[in-house]
Amino acid sequence: MVLFWILISIVVFLVFHYFQDKIFLCFLGGCVVTAIVCLFYNSSVVQLGVFGCSTLLFVVYVKCINKSKLFRKLNYIELSDLVGKQAIVVNMISADGGQVKLNGDVWYAKSLSSATYNKGDVVSIIGIKGLFVFVE
Repeated sequence: MVLFWILISIVVFLVFHYFQDKIFLCFLGGCVVTAIVCLFYNSSVVQLGVFGCSTLLFVVYVKCINKSKLFRKLNYIELSDLVGKQAIVVNMISADGGQVKLNGDVWYAKSLSSATYNKGDVVSIIGIKGLFVFVE
C-alpha cells in the first residue's frame, strides 16, 4: 500500500505543478502522511481516515493560519481590452491569415491591408471578430 500512496502523491504533485492551486498541495500532504502511516498500519480504514484528517488539517492550516487562498484567482479580460495592444507574430501573417501571440495566448490573425508580417514582427491589434484578430 505504501507504493500506492507514493504513486498517488506523484500524480497529485504533477496536478499541483500544472494548476498551481494550493488545494492540491493539501492533498499531496495528506498522501505523504498516509504513506508514512501505511508503514505501521495496514488497515485501509485507518489509511483513509488518516488521509482525510491530515488533508483537512492541511486545508485548515492553509486557509486559516496561513491566510492563503486554496484556489488561484483567474483574471478575466474583455476582448475589447485587447484592441490597441501589441502582439508578436508567431506564423507569417497575410490577408489569408497567420498567427500572433497576444496576452500570452496564440490567436489566428489576418491583415486587413495587403501587407505581410513575418515571424517575430510586432503588430498592433485593430479589431477582433470571432476567433480572428485583425492587425496592422
